[in-house]
Amino acid sequence: MIDPSDLLEEAKELGKTSHSREVRRRTAISRAYYAAFHRANEVAQREGYRFDKAERTGMHKHLFRFLERSADIDVNTAVEILEFLKDQRINSDYRLRAEVPMHKVIEAIEQAEYLLTELLPPPEPA
Repeated sequence: MIDPSDLLEEAKELGKTSHSREVRRRTAISRAYYAAFHRANEVAQREGYRFDKAERTGMHKHLFRFLERSADIDVNTAVEILEFLKDQRINSDYRLRAEVPMHKVIEAIEQAEYLLTELLPPPEPA
C-alpha cells in the first residue's frame, strides 16, 4: 500500500532526472498533483466527505467544492493549490504539443510538498 507522500517522492525522483526527458517532466507533474489530491481526499474523508456517484460533476471537482466550504484557511489555500496543480496536470497529460518546461515541474513539486507538509499534514499516530 502507498500513501500520498510516496507519490510526492516519486515526483521528486522524476524531477531529478527529467531535465532532458520531457515525458518524465510530465509524469512528475502528474504524480505531484495526485499526491496532493489523495492527501486532500484523506483530510476531507476525516471531515465526513463521501463522493456521491449521483453527482453530475467529476470526483475531483466534487472534492474541491467540499473543501471550499471549510472555515480553515489552510484548507482553502490547499484548494487553490489543488486547482493550480490540476491545471498543470491537464497541460502535462493532454496538451502534448505544448512544451512542459522544467520550472513548471519544480513549481508543481514545491506546491505539492507545501500542501502535504504544511497545509494538510498527515494525522498524528494514535
